[in-house]
Amino acid sequence: TAVTPGSPAQRRGFKPGDVIASVGGRDVTSPREVSQAVETARREGKKAILFRVRAENGSRFIAIPVS
Repeated sequence: TAVTPGSPAQRRGFKPGDVIASVGGRDVTSPREVSQAVETARREGKKAILFRVRAENGSRFIAIPVS
């Protein structure tokens, strides 16, 4: 996947080729599921949400503010 240089995603650690595998502990398979998980976290009053990202060299976690 692409990551826009200087974007909030890049500043948080997303890199080109990363694939979002889960958001907030739930597996996701589409951009819509990612958006829904983020909106759910916002409605629940969470300050951040944890993304599990797959890359060539394995998986890692990135916390993203949702305020």
